[in-house]
Amino acid sequence: MVFLRTLAGVLDLCERDGDDVYLSLAGGRKNMSVLLALITQFYPYVRGLYHILDRYEYDDKRRNFYTIEELIEIGQNQQAQKLSPPVENLKLVEIPYECFGNALELRGYFTAVDRGEDFVFQTSGAADAFFSAIFQPKGARSPLQVYLAKTAWEEYQGFDTNIRHRFDQCFHRMTNPRLLERHKHSKFKGLNTDCYCFKMGRTQERPFYYREKDHVVVCRLTLKDSSYEQLIEGGELWKADHAPYKALAELHSEEAMLLVPLGETPMVATQTYILIQEQENLKISPLVVLYPSAHAPVRNGVQLLEDICGRRGIPFEGRPIPYFKDIDSYEACKTYLAALIETMDDLQNGHPGKRLILSLSGGRKGMSPLTLFAAQKQGIEDVYHTLILDTALEEQVERECSLKGLRNLTPSQQAERLFLDTYDRGKFALFRVPVIPLK
Repeated sequence: MVFLRTLAGVLDLCERDGDDVYLSLAGGRKNMSVLLALITQFYPYVRGLYHILDRYEYDDKRRNFYTIEELIEIGQNQQAQKLSPPVENLKLVEIPYECFGNALELRGYFTAVDRGEDFVFQTSGAADAFFSAIFQPKGARSPLQVYLAKTAWEEYQGFDTNIRHRFDQCFHRMTNPRLLERHKHSKFKGLNTDCYCFKMGRTQERPFYYREKDHVVVCRLTLKDSSYEQLIEGGELWKADHAPYKALAELHSEEAMLLVPLGETPMVATQTYILIQEQENLKISPLVVLYPSAHAPVRNGVQLLEDICGRRGIPFEGRPIPYFKDIDSYEACKTYLAALIETMDDLQNGHPGKRLILSLSGGRKGMSPLTLFAAQKQGIEDVYHTLILDTALEEQVERECSLKGLRNLTPSQQAERLFLDTYDRGKFALFRVPVIPLK
């Protein structure tokens, strides 16, 4: 969030000064490139989004990109040489993307402290809270945790799917302290604290809640109809079970598909699979990987994943992109994007009613933004990224879970590493990247 706020501030200044801006995905970590691509869509004056590839990245004697550690070990003269490789050794790749047609209005919407009574844009609750925190950097506060008390949970379960979805939108908006404060409606006494109803725009959903320092507890749920008045007038608003019972992430327990664009690190697929099942309370079936069929190391990684998932009884599908090797040109990017969208369509048509979840963590750095753009085109809201928080563990995992490292292990040892059985899972992070659909 800090990275996005800072980047938005820089782009605001460039826009004010009338600068032409070109953005590079090549620097920083993969998650930075995804977030950079995400914010770019709000700034129509950005002229292009680019990635840089080393034509000799697989040739250790001729490669042109070096780590900081490698550069520190050599003299200053060599550093200057290594930092200025021949232009012909590099390849500049333009990444296709679409700016929001209403980008300026969207930024104004997210910047506004009070949205008024009507929604100008139909964004999801998660996107609303996420982007409001980015474009309102002054005094921005940490998001709140939202919990349901037992009675509210039972009432939530009694509503149909569409109403539950609309309540989900409310709950996500309630994580934003600014929105929560601006849209508290009515005031009630109970539970030795002040209690309120959350009312935003003309929505019919009415969650009743109280707030603690870093969290909100929703005690009752009703719609703006006769039950709403009866709940208030009948004195049944607050019951004894007002303690937190279910966290927001625990509201859904259902089956979903996970699509992971895969590069040379097969563990990305299994890592995301495990973390989503455990942290989002979802059962993943099937685990699907999309991969370039002409890239031999990636192909080998897919075969390894298929064997290990088969032994663990995990439904697995490998989806090759025929004759495709890398996103090394503008046309290759378009081919990859089209393959992603076609795969999404096929999965949704083959599994109607099942949620489709996308991973941004797999594949090459340039593939991750394209995965985000594909999700926007298809209206997919469930997009996730994973990180390893500990540097030493990250280096260990890279060493042990590379294809070379895995080949030296027995099948059971391979599975233990790929499914995080041998690692401290508390050092792995999973976070959702909210999406504003382009549809």
